[in-house]
Amino acid sequence: MKITFFILVYFMLSLFGNKVNATQTKHDTAKIDFLKDVYIHLQPDTSLYPMIDNQIELSKKYPVIKRVDNIHNNTLLFIFFIVIFAIIAIIRIVSPDYFYDLWNNLLKTDVLIDNHLRKGKRLFLLIINKFFDFLFIASLTLLVYFYFEIPFLNSIFIIFPVILTIYLIQVISISIFFNVFFANTNYNIHLLKIIYYNRFAGIIIFVLLFLSFFTYPESAEIFIRLILVFLTVTYLIRLITNFFSIKRLFTVSIFYILLYLCVFEITLYLVILKEILQV
Repeated sequence: MKITFFILVYFMLSLFGNKVNATQTKHDTAKIDFLKDVYIHLQPDTSLYPMIDNQIELSKKYPVIKRVDNIHNNTLLFIFFIVIFAIIAIIRIVSPDYFYDLWNNLLKTDVLIDNHLRKGKRLFLLIINKFFDFLFIASLTLLVYFYFEIPFLNSIFIIFPVILTIYLIQVISISIFFNVFFANTNYNIHLLKIIYYNRFAGIIIFVLLFLSFFTYPESAEIFIRLILVFLTVTYLIRLITNFFSIKRLFTVSIFYILLYLCVFEITLYLVILKEILQV
């Protein structure tokens, strides 16, 4: 009996010992796997190196692009674009003739004067016009902030007031001095041309900015250059149309008109460029 008892005890201890060893082995294996996972996760992600190198190469190849590193992740900016596009769509539905009149006002001086005298006082039209004035200034603000490095213009909250101030200075100056240089009338053809050209330019710049923000850097470079070309061409066309409109409406010498436009159009922008380039 004693021998049988010792044999049973021996087998029980052997089985228990095997189970303990198996459990210990499992725990050791789990610890080793865990430490391997931690080690792997702590290693730098080398798959990002080609992406970083690519961004550096793109920034060298397309130097005009300055602040578009995280532009795709900028939710607030995307929401801003969507809201503006929604407002434009509502204006198109509620006032379908607005964009047609805007285009005609750019092409035909007589239509511009007639629309201003007949429709200029309507409240809803005034609200729409102020919205597109804001859109022009906001578009220039985004353009300067995201694509140009100007030391003292490093914040949207600085750029917007600066552009607004320049815009208001020009508008107020022309409002005052146009009647000094020319006959006093119920309309200021020079100021009307500037305002309507700016509203049209604001829409085009806004669309091109949207395309440049949410596209590849190579395409963004193209869109920004298109904006700069568009602004230059629009400014020259506006200057030429203002010259011929004033010449047709007022009996004054060509030199007198050129002097006026040099003071309130060309000189103003030359001074602004000079100040920016000196910084």
